[in-house]
Amino acid sequence: MRFIDGKLVIESNNRGLIIFSGNEKYKSTLFYDYVKNIIVWNMNDKPFTQIKLTLDKDENIIESSSLNSFNFHYQYDYDEQKRLVMSMGNGANINAKNQFFYTNNNMLKSISEEKKILKAFYNRKIEFIYDDNNKLKKTIQTHYLDENNSKIDKTIMCYFTDHNENGDWTKSHCIKDGNIDLGDITRIIEYW
Repeated sequence: MRFIDGKLVIESNNRGLIIFSGNEKYKSTLFYDYVKNIIVWNMNDKPFTQIKLTLDKDENIIESSSLNSFNFHYQYDYDEQKRLVMSMGNGANINAKNQFFYTNNNMLKSISEEKKILKAFYNRKIEFIYDDNNKLKKTIQTHYLDENNSKIDKTIMCYFTDHNENGDWTKSHCIKDGNIDLGDITRIIEYW
């Protein structure tokens, strides 16, 4: 989760595939075209880059790579239930690996590792905690400064409340290092 001012809009089609996302603060928009297998990324209403997608038979993205402006390539792996379990890639002087773990059809944990070519590391672990009704209650993000995860940079705890009739949270509040208020996030979700 990133903390940004302004509105973030994400639209999906009836199959759950994201078809548009837009960030008000950074004036960034992404248009997902699954027919052409491409993402068009605009910044400040101008073309920024395009991303080529390779999909499997279930329309899961299994590869993505830049077509211009950047030099990156990512691969994605899914489990037998079609859930994302790993992404790996490199580009912009970074090698990255993200792993996702599940329990009871909920995400349990994600682990992100980034190694910059200049030997700087950025590792992050996010734990997901649910209530007895299977609703997301809290996340604990731990950011590390070293490859061995022995030096903690910061810890961010987010609390999720006001779940709607579908069990999706609509409000969250996050705190960094136990005492720094990072603010609230409110979600408005429209179902089709």
